[in-house]
Amino acid sequence: MTRPKQPRRNESLQSGLRVKIDLFRSTRRQSRNKLELESGTAPETDNPSMT
Repeated sequence: MTRPKQPRRNESLQSGLRVKIDLFRSTRRQSRNKLELESGTAPETDNPSMT
């Protein structure tokens, strides 16, 4: 059995980072939508959040 040099933990780390980035982006988008809704510039439409 030959093991690859890069441990699988590295992959999980990368995926975790991606998830964090996606969460960060989605939360920023949500806050922006809230601000637009409060100021009344955004149309009231329910956008399905991309998760």
